Amino acid sequence: MSQVNNYVMKHVLDILENSHFTSACFEVTFPPEGDTLIDIAFIDYPEFYFRVDIKDTEYNYDFVPAYVFKQENDTVSDFDIVFDRLDAWTTNVRHELLSLGPVQHEFQGQKNSFNKIINEEFDDPEELFSRHDIEELHARLDELAEECRALHHGGEFNLEELNELESTIAALQEDARYFSRKTWYRTAGNKLISLAARLASSQPGQRLLTEGAKKLFE
Repeated sequence: MSQVNNYVMKHVLDILENSHFTSACFEVTFPPEGDTLIDIAFIDYPEFYFRVDIKDTEYNYDFVPAYVFKQENDTVSDFDIVFDRLDAWTTNVRHELLSLGPVQHEFQGQKNSFNKIINEEFDDPEELFSRHDIEELHARLDELAEECRALHHGGEFNLEELNELESTIAALQEDARYFSRKTWYRTAGNKLISLAARLASSQPGQRLLTEGAKKLFE
């Protein structure tokens, strides 16, 4: 059961179905009790959501992404406005996905795969590195920094990019002394993949950093 009637539920699903996507692209919930009337999340990017709560005799809608800002929320008395904002939200989601582009989608997929490995490999979230582990990680990261310098000399990285890479690698080496293994691997892998995504003009640089993230596990 839901708190809203069948008309509202059908209209919500129709808006999603007739958008740039289909209703199957969204997880749609109509809670049977509580303040929330409608809760929608874009399945592949659950950080994109649309939520409607009841507030006294009015309706508060809240969604991400908005047209200009990351988030929009407002309280209205006319539910038709909620329908209009839902329709606009689906367009905002499409624009955000287009702005990511194929390169960003590829790296997001790599992050998801990497995080899945982290969750499967490490049961103890507090386990620390041994001194030997830290020395090995330092050596691997030193090799990665040297390869980055070689690509810089070959014209793949500019000096600003090289400085950022070297700074990131140095910070990761320091973090290994204090972070748990699970936290460190998650941070290091995602950081290197994020840096690779920003180096869209250098395919050798992208390969170096994504492969470097994978080699941390060897």
